[in-house]
Amino acid sequence: MKSKSLFQTLTPGVQTLIYKGQLLTPFQLLQFDRYCAGHKGVFHRDQGCQIMLVRKTEFCFEFRDGDRMVLKPGCAGVIPHGVEHSWRSDDRCPCLTLLLYLNPLRVEDVGDLALVFGGGLAKPFSVDIGLEKTGRLFDQLEEECCRLRPASAAWVHSQLMGFLSWIGRDIMEKNRIHEETREGRIVRLALNFMENHYRESVTLSQLARQSSLGTSRFSEIFHNQIGRSPVQHLNELRLKKAEALLRHSTLSVGEIAAYLGYRTENYFYRFFKKHKGRTPLSLRRAGDGNFSRKS
Repeated sequence: MKSKSLFQTLTPGVQTLIYKGQLLTPFQLLQFDRYCAGHKGVFHRDQGCQIMLVRKTEFCFEFRDGDRMVLKPGCAGVIPHGVEHSWRSDDRCPCLTLLLYLNPLRVEDVGDLALVFGGGLAKPFSVDIGLEKTGRLFDQLEEECCRLRPASAAWVHSQLMGFLSWIGRDIMEKNRIHEETREGRIVRLALNFMENHYRESVTLSQLARQSSLGTSRFSEIFHNQIGRSPVQHLNELRLKKAEALLRHSTLSVGEIAAYLGYRTENYFYRFFKKHKGRTPLSLRRAGDGNFSRKS
């Protein structure tokens, strides 16, 4: 394969091919690694969520509590941010892997996929993607690493999001088979309520009542699962809606404030500027729409 010549030895025993194009949010790093047989790493913690997909032979992660995660060809392993681990490649022959680092996903950006890859991810897990999907993904992304083409950033992003979706769907379907966890149900009910009532004056008590919990316990569960407080998430949801309306609607700022349930236009103006670092009008004027808007 012609890409072999593009792999570089950045650390002893490992040859690496790094994607040098632009990686869009939430991805930090994409690379392919060829490990020598029996190569080992030391215990360490990574800054982002790490995902490794194995194409050839086995790869093993080891954790401080004594647990091990062995990835066979076609399997992906997910290690959350801050989990201390070491690794070891197969003793018999070289190992080929795809390595991906990403920031936590947000519900407003990717929906329920954030329940798997959000800030609440705590324990490592593995998923069998299958050899056919793995081979296809490797070939396509490795070719892109070797030769950047037009729209490379968007194309790579779509491939990686599809990869995350394979993992997320497998995990979520398994959870449904073994019954939804209590914490997952609590978060799902709250997210659905926010999505249906974000234009109203939603209180923390209302959200907690969806699961018959007190506000403190509900807030703790929500934060552990999503990585932010219920109030922070609701504010972000409203601001996302506001940004979309400012960019793509003819509603005035006052009409948008009223539509989204803010008390007054002035309050919305100050709130938007505080959290977004710019005024609603400055965002609107920076848009490129061609239709007439009210100010």
